[in-house]
Amino acid sequence: MLSESGAPRVWRQPPPRPILRDEEVHVWRAVLSPPPDVRDALWGLLDLEEQARANRFPLTRGRECFVTSHGLLRLLLGHYLGRSPQQLGFRSGPRGKPFVGEPVGGSTIQFNMAHAGDLALFVFTKRREVGVDVERIDAQRMSVSVAQRFLAPGEARYIAASPADDQTRVFARTWTLKEAYLKAKGRGLSEPLNGFEITFTDGDPCLVTQPALGASQPAWHLCELDVGTGYAAAVCAEGKVGNVTCWQWGWS
Repeated sequence: MLSESGAPRVWRQPPPRPILRDEEVHVWRAVLSPPPDVRDALWGLLDLEEQARANRFPLTRGRECFVTSHGLLRLLLGHYLGRSPQQLGFRSGPRGKPFVGEPVGGSTIQFNMAHAGDLALFVFTKRREVGVDVERIDAQRMSVSVAQRFLAPGEARYIAASPADDQTRVFARTWTLKEAYLKAKGRGLSEPLNGFEITFTDGDPCLVTQPALGASQPAWHLCELDVGTGYAAAVCAEGKVGNVTCWQWGWS
């Protein structure tokens, strides 16, 4: 299962109607702080189940991030599918990964989203599984001892062998790559993080290994994303990818 990484991504302002081609991956970055009137409008895009989920957040900020991220997901999907955001219905796979269901049956669009702090990422592809992850780099949560407990042995050794002032960043890179891969597969953390391994060559991620890997297993394209100071992020897509394009969402 070969993976590829690229140079730091350039976050572009999107054209009026960006077109997603079969061989492409589109990633959108957004800050979850829209003006209050925009957030109110995004609330109106959510269905009753999403509104109920939002209301279960005990803190106002968590509720606002949920409404903004899910409302923006509907806006972006509506663009790619040519449908009204309110018309979109979602269903879940066996392990909870969402996909577009009725009334847009048979959609070729696959998507995933993640957020940390005030930052959200959305990824879209056609006819291939995809996952994305973003994490705040946090020395308390991303230590060598945590790596030794949860990550693959080779990953933990690589982190421990890194310079002391770089270990947290290396942990965050490894974690987001693994999470993006699991989310692409629709597994989440139901698959042990130490059951497969991300290795690095010349500082770049180069391989995902699994025991008893069969010839029928798909290849996966791994790509790190430069989303800003204090964060690590990665995207994973099934099969060969021609291009990863990164767009910046603006609220103005």
